[in-house]
Amino acid sequence: MWPSAEASKGVNFCGASGVCTAVVGSNISGRVLHALAGLCQQLHPRRHAADVLTVTVTPGEADRYNLTVADLHTYYVLAGATPVLVHNSCGGTTPLYRTSPIEHGDSELNSGLNHENFPRTDDGSYDGAAHFGNEKTASEWAKGSVDTHGTGFRVEVPNEWLRGHIDAGRIEEWEGMTEEHMEYVIPRELFDEFNSFPRFPWSGR
Repeated sequence: MWPSAEASKGVNFCGASGVCTAVVGSNISGRVLHALAGLCQQLHPRRHAADVLTVTVTPGEADRYNLTVADLHTYYVLAGATPVLVHNSCGGTTPLYRTSPIEHGDSELNSGLNHENFPRTDDGSYDGAAHFGNEKTASEWAKGSVDTHGTGFRVEVPNEWLRGHIDAGRIEEWEGMTEEHMEYVIPRELFDEFNSFPRFPWSGR
């Protein structure tokens, strides 16, 4: 998400492609911009900081708008004529959706994920993880699983937490049939943290 007017001065963004950009106001110097890029590289050492070549000051006041892309967290924006891959990872939350197996009732919505319901076996038949999707993926799953799955819910997951675990390989992020279908595999080792995030009733049917 792009910053609001209050946050538009000196906020650095680290894109999933490894590109770090800075959205700035008129009182930010090139020296500070380079410092922000350096900080971004320290936070994400596998990525490369982008050089700020010029700073254009536009006198006067201007409206600034937030940009939210529904369901997509990585997308391109144009910086002049250059497409830059950016990621919604600076604050905010990502909604993850799930419809629980009927035998779990509404326990996942009310109490969170229970480790005992997610065994892990050596043969891989049980992976010890809870599978969530973006709304498109979860809705299609819910409509096709009426006989086996009942209570649906949404979890608002902090972007920083989610992206950090994905980048570290602890959470798997799968692209489905199209780029609009996303699935997230949350391992049982992260359930305690995951259960602390707010849950809301939801139905994709």
